[in-house]
Amino acid sequence: MKSTARIIVGSPNGECLNGLGKMMIQYLEQNIADFAYKTTQALGIRGRVVVEVEQGIAITISFEGERIRIENGIGSCPDLHLISSYSILANVLSAKANPLIEFIRGNIKLTSFLKRPVQALKILRFLQIPSELVIK
Repeated sequence: MKSTARIIVGSPNGECLNGLGKMMIQYLEQNIADFAYKTTQALGIRGRVVVEVEQGIAITISFEGERIRIENGIGSCPDLHLISSYSILANVLSAKANPLIEFIRGNIKLTSFLKRPVQALKILRFLQIPSELVIK
């Protein structure tokens, strides 16, 4: 089901993003465009999440209502800081890996979770691949 609400996903001032940022923009735009409940979830989130992968590559995703801003690097005061390898993150986003299992195995680390756990859970739920796309 397509959404009628418009959420803008992008970088501030057209900033050139690293590969992780470009991948995340594509992923979020596609999910928001194709699944109305993802739009509803996004509209209910206010906060920031840092996604960091190997070799210091990181992005900060800021949820600002009808805008999701993605920037290179580690922003200050994130509600959630997710640390993983690029391949594990790609597998989780494409439903080839279960985020909970990867967390238990220690392949995904979540810091800043205890500061705002409800907000962090909302962000994690939104970032999960839509269940309709999971091959069973």
